[in-house]
Amino acid sequence: MSRNSALPEHMRAALATGYGGPELVRIMEVPLPKRKPGMLLVRVAATAVNTADTRTRSLQAAEPLRTLMRLLLGFSRPRQPILGTVFAGTVAALSPGVDGFKVGDRVFGSSPGMRYGCHAEYVAVPASGPVASMPSSMGFVEAAALPFGGTTALYFLEKYKAAAGESILVNGAAGAVGSMAV
Repeated sequence: MSRNSALPEHMRAALATGYGGPELVRIMEVPLPKRKPGMLLVRVAATAVNTADTRTRSLQAAEPLRTLMRLLLGFSRPRQPILGTVFAGTVAALSPGVDGFKVGDRVFGSSPGMRYGCHAEYVAVPASGPVASMPSSMGFVEAAALPFGGTTALYFLEKYKAAAGESILVNGAAGAVGSMAV
């Protein structure tokens, strides 16, 4: 395949049109994401709705954090209306300066720095960011389920630095983070 095969100008995406419940999410046509040098354009095959997405969309937080969220994310509605922090899909195009990936590669990862954008047909992510090739034995749905809970669990497990032979209690391992920690 070529470095950048023919791409559409627009894509469908789920946009949060305001703060509140899921009834405020609309499927709309929007332009493809802009890419800077060093970025991949991924055709999303699977994504997930996680707590970061629902808390952002609903402003689910107590004051003063709720006001801080409005300042950071947008006052009356999300500044980045396409939510979604995780993805799995295939590389559709490469920007200049990308090595290690090619068009057609199966990849998974997350949008760096809570930039969102994964609840769409395409997402642009830095090739040097939290993106990796998918194992051939893994499907897109399974791959999209790993990054949010997996990276959070890994962060806390590395922070604790358990000694060899030491046990760690993971209390309430029913969600994404706890189940990945176990």
